[in-house]
Formats: sequence, C-alpha cells, structure tokens
Amino acid sequence: MTTITPAAFSPRINLNAFFAALFSGAVAGVFIGGVTSRLSMRAVALLIGGSGSFSAEGTFGVLVIGSVFGVIFGALYAFLRRAIPLPRLWQGAAYGALWSVLVAFFFFANREGELGLISPWVGAALFVPIPILQGVGLAWLYAVVERRMAGAPERSLSLGWFAGLLVMLFLAAVGMGSLAGEGVRLPAALFEWTN
Repeated sequence: MTTITPAAFSPRINLNAFFAALFSGAVAGVFIGGVTSRLSMRAVALLIGGSGSFSAEGTFGVLVIGSVFGVIFGALYAFLRRAIPLPRLWQGAAYGALWSVLVAFFFFANREGELGLISPWVGAALFVPIPILQGVGLAWLYAVVERRMAGAPERSLSLGWFAGLLVMLFLAAVGMGSLAGEGVRLPAALFEWTN
C-alpha cells in the first residue's frame, strides 16, 4: 500500500511543474470548459425559447474565456494538488468539485439576465459538472505533460520573485480589462462586480 505524504514547503517554485499546469489548464479550459460551457449556454437559450444557432464570435469568445479561466484553474491546481491525497484523476475531480461549489453559488445568488429566466437548479445542473470534468481533464493532461518533461532539467524561481511576477501579471490583466472598457460584453453580474 502506498501512502501519500504532503510535500515539504519550499521557498522555490518548480517552474516545470507550474508551466505544465498552466499549459494543461489552458488546453482543458478550451476543450473541456469552453466547449461544454458553450453547449450549456445553448441549452439555456433553448430553454428560454431562444434560437438554436451558434455564432462564431460568441463561440470564440467563450473559448478564449475558457482558456483564461483554464490557466487560472491550472495555476491553482499546481499549488493545491499535493494537498488532495487522492489518485490523480480523483484528485482532479475533487479539485473541480471545489470550483463547482462556487459555480453553484453563482446560480443561486445571481438572478439577472438569461439566468434569471431559468430555475437555479436547472442552471446549476447544466454548469456545475463542468469544473469537475475540467478538473479530471486537467489532472490527466498534467500527468501526460509531466511524464513528457521528466527528463528536462528542473527550473525553479524564488517564491518572492514569483509572487512579484504574479502581481505584475494581475496588474497587466486589470489594465487590459480597463482599456477594453464597455467594448467587452460581460454578464451583468460580472460587469457590476468589476465596476
């Protein structure tokens, strides 16, 4: 029987593992999170009597958002995966389930826009499984990328420099978002939250 013990805290970040998680998160975000979210959005539109068609720009936007959230999803997975003492795919499902709680809360707390036209239970049933599926996909992709990088020399960065880098990336993202202004279509609740 194998016992899983938490890794000791290190003041350095393993960049190989971190970038494997970012890449895996982006791919899972597009192909699992983005695609399933788009299908769920179409189901919501059909449930409220809307058209059953997809627009290229709407689909592209959802895939880009899926990629961005996938990168965030993967980055946090890189730090939290060792704290979930389960086999790899179950670890991904448990990690996704944590995010599913946030998604479910969003459906019960937000009753504006198209989501206000359907039951919160229906919205949650359509969208809550997505982070779980994305977590499983992320864990699987991370294992594949990690195996491919097994022979690469380890690269690491001090935790202080890494934290500074994350702050700069966050400020760059906020700056880009503020430059976009109202030209970017956001759900009403998210737009109110950002302003």
